[in-house]
Amino acid sequence: MTGRATAGLLALGLALGLALTGIGVHPARAQTADDARARFEEGLAAADAGDDVTAERAFRASLALRWSVSAAFNLATVLARHDSFDEAIALLTRIEAEGPAELQARARDERRQLEAQRASARDEARRAREAAALERARAAEARGDLRGARAATEEAYALTGNPAHRLALARLAERLDDRAGALAHYRGYLESAPVGAGRAEAEARVAALDDAAMADGTPGPGATGVDGVAIGVTLGVGLALSAVAGIVAGVLWSDAEADYAVARRDCAPSCGDDVVGPIADRLVATNALLVTSVALGAATAAVVIGIAVSGGGSAEVAVGPGRVAVRGRF
Repeated sequence: MTGRATAGLLALGLALGLALTGIGVHPARAQTADDARARFEEGLAAADAGDDVTAERAFRASLALRWSVSAAFNLATVLARHDSFDEAIALLTRIEAEGPAELQARARDERRQLEAQRASARDEARRAREAAALERARAAEARGDLRGARAATEEAYALTGNPAHRLALARLAERLDDRAGALAHYRGYLESAPVGAGRAEAEARVAALDDAAMADGTPGPGATGVDGVAIGVTLGVGLALSAVAGIVAGVLWSDAEADYAVARRDCAPSCGDDVVGPIADRLVATNALLVTSVALGAATAAVVIGIAVSGGGSAEVAVGPGRVAVRGRF
């Protein structure tokens, strides 16, 4: 609160205090009321002299004896001068609810100002802690303590969520041979800073780390089936089953065709459906099985690759000794 507002509140508090204590009270409570008024006036005098410690103690003593809007308002003023925002706001909120009509609007305005000041103070405190964490990170990196540098940078990122800290964390992860961590932070940076100054670097490093993961079959975060073993098994088993089905279908089809030819020859010059019909049906069925097995083989590979490229992603396929790897990003 400003100095002018503070002086106004103190004067208003004095007027209210005198007015309120002038109202008749029950004789049994007269001493308590007198004591509360005395402590209140003591607080006003101390606050006017700039002695906030004594003023706060006196206002608290007055409120302990008897709740009054004037003492509460002046205590909130003193607390706000020393950034005790939470208690000051709580007092003003109560005045809004219980105080006289002429003070409710003023209490509301003061509360809103204090809430804005509290938010600003908290933001400033976060920035100060962030700066301290980054200083610890720089010191740790300078002495070769990369893990300590990463921990301090993570603390800074948790405080403010600054995307630049993710780029720093990605670089530290690479230096610590943490490929998965580096990829996660590079991708996180690209998501949170679409026009960041480090975007070109992050994109280049993601591509390089992805290529390294593809070469050795190590999965990376955000990839669909980078694991060459898992995808390779899927493709291999699918293709193997399709091949077996194709061979079986081919044998059955060949037998059916031979039976059909014999039936047609033995019943020449004319054959009824009761003779060649069943054989012809078997020929058609085995032919369909043969075509289906070939289609399934092609579909197995297409589906795995299609999963990776769905939604505008991309896929890469690598074939090596004993394995097939598919990598895709959404």
